[in-house]
Amino acid sequence: MSDLIWSDYDINSENSQKMIHAKQTNDENYWPTMREVFKYDCSHLPLNRFRLWASCWNVPFITQYRTSRFIGESFYHAARDPEIAEALQENWIGCPDHVRPALMVTSDFSTSMQRIQDVAHLCITGFAKKLKDMESIVEIGAGYGDMCSVVHALGFKGKYTIVDIPETQPIQEFYLGKQDIKPTWSFEDDNVSHADLVIATWSLSETPVEYRNKLMPKIDKSKNWLILSQSKIFGEEVNNDYFNNFFLDKNVENIPLISNGLDVWDGGNMYYVVRD
Repeated sequence: MSDLIWSDYDINSENSQKMIHAKQTNDENYWPTMREVFKYDCSHLPLNRFRLWASCWNVPFITQYRTSRFIGESFYHAARDPEIAEALQENWIGCPDHVRPALMVTSDFSTSMQRIQDVAHLCITGFAKKLKDMESIVEIGAGYGDMCSVVHALGFKGKYTIVDIPETQPIQEFYLGKQDIKPTWSFEDDNVSHADLVIATWSLSETPVEYRNKLMPKIDKSKNWLILSQSKIFGEEVNNDYFNNFFLDKNVENIPLISNGLDVWDGGNMYYVVRD
């Protein structure tokens, strides 16, 4: 993507280079560095073009990996259910018109890979049609807010709490505010409690275990869980044991994410699903 907007509009700026180095090193300093970058970018870059920010692509909040598992799952269900088809439609908030063709996955359906991925998570785990009956959802690590958008498009009308670093909140507020969606935000395990559903796709599994130990007692009695985790984080294989132990007393279903490329990424990927 040649139109990426770097900090200070310069790939060689201090924040841009700091971000590039953090991605290349990929260690425990990654997220502290990205917090600094997002704080700066949210104060200096145009929010109405956030899908072009290099920082959003670095994480990535805007996924471009064309995963056949996600594409097949989302379009299979969309072809059979008008509500899912409508939720799969991309709103393109934060994306300039001239960039849309590069982000579209198909020529006959206006959607992005990020939208496809979030719809697929809900379909694979069986939650897509259950959201209307829920009163509360906690999402840990919300990117730019697309899962929250999808969930509301599928009929959820309850309390939605986003647990995330405060440096990304301006992006989420902009994106969700354009859709008249008003979640509650939480950080440092405050302002959050047990919910009907907890969602964490490649987010809780990137969170330091010491932080998880503060957060999880606040939400461990939640009724339903949709966790997607990679085995390794920053080269350390800690997640399989962590989640197997956490869900030991819950009726958990393990669903491997089978996809060429993703099945070996960071030691493999697994959904941990609990349905009440």
